[in-house]
Amino acid sequence: DNLDLLGDVSDAFGAFSLAVPIGNLELRFDATPVTFKTVASVAFERVTTADFDLGDVVFPDGFRINTVVQKPGGLPVVNADTDVADVATGQTLYTPKDNTSASGLVSVVAVSFKKEIEICPPLSSLLVTKVISPVVVAADVNLGLTQLQAGVRLQGTISSSAGAVSGVDLDVRDSGTQALVATCNDNTNGAGQYAVNVPPGVYDLEFEPPYSKPFGSVTTTSVSVAGTTTTPATLPDRAFSTAY
Repeated sequence: DNLDLLGDVSDAFGAFSLAVPIGNLELRFDATPVTFKTVASVAFERVTTADFDLGDVVFPDGFRINTVVQKPGGLPVVNADTDVADVATGQTLYTPKDNTSASGLVSVVAVSFKKEIEICPPLSSLLVTKVISPVVVAADVNLGLTQLQAGVRLQGTISSSAGAVSGVDLDVRDSGTQALVATCNDNTNGAGQYAVNVPPGVYDLEFEPPYSKPFGSVTTTSVSVAGTTTTPATLPDRAFSTAY
């Protein structure tokens, strides 16, 4: 949850002072207002128990990654969320203001190295997630036009002997090749429901609950998805769970 904070903008000297709650926080420093130099925004976690001083927070030099996201036929995709991850570590970077504009344009700043770009269109658009990898970032990168594929809705409810299960992760794999199909926001919600857009095809669906919940994973094979398809699943009980 984003917190409403007072005094959370740095002054002319780069300094700030503000009150935050005690607990586990992620501190995000948005560098997009900086216009005189291209620098990457930063974020890191901090457990707060008392007053603390962060010292100097340094923005690393960055490079711009630009693309225009379109539907089949050339119309822009509006409000698609763009995530940038480091290929080596898999860590998703903090890239504020990374949704596409009314013209489909998105422009984000990232530090140099190989990146993976994931474009997540709104669920209601019935467009499929697009992954571009690797993107070598050693200077500003213009990816040109990125066209998303039309898809169909795959949805369902995941339950157990105790009722609906939230936080279950869905992996969609092509039944023939076992290639992973990119899907955004594919965890079940508080009611145990999931909904993603995929290309028409035949898929194996893997449902994996959080390790903190006493249920096992389940795979449903050879699910034919040609239009809106509802595929529920029931997770088996487990006596206990352990994190490895």
